[in-house]
Amino acid sequence: MYISGDDTTDTMIVTFQQMLADVGVKLDIIQNTQEVLWASYGDNGELAIGNYDLTQWSDGMWYFPSPSTSYFLCSEIPSADYPTGYNWFGICDPALEELFAVADIEVDPNKRIDDYHQIGKIMYDQTYIIPIRSDPDVWAVNTRLKDVTFSGVDPLMFAYQWDVK
Repeated sequence: MYISGDDTTDTMIVTFQQMLADVGVKLDIIQNTQEVLWASYGDNGELAIGNYDLTQWSDGMWYFPSPSTSYFLCSEIPSADYPTGYNWFGICDPALEELFAVADIEVDPNKRIDDYHQIGKIMYDQTYIIPIRSDPDVWAVNTRLKDVTFSGVDPLMFAYQWDVK
């Protein structure tokens, strides 16, 4: 299940289908629009209610300056009692929960890095998410905007330094 209409993504999905067929796995491709796939839990959105086996979407982690963990918290899985939950992946892993809790309060940057490396290893080992390609952001900046510095972590990280002249 995916949002169709982008040539690169459409080609990638058909390629996945062919590759899986080569190893005996049948993949039915279900094309959707953004409005259907990303509808809210209350509107029976396919992702929000977890009505998929495999999905593809373009997304990125938000870093301020550390990754947002809300994507992966068990408590953020949408439900009738919590329809606004943000964990549309449906990932609920106690080991991740524990590491996120530790990393969120760790003040030693090297220990935080180690915590997030452990988180990354769990996510890799469990194949929760498979990064396929990068969709770089493209920014146009008016010449009146001064002191602009984009960060590879978060493009708007240093926006407080920007000025209009």
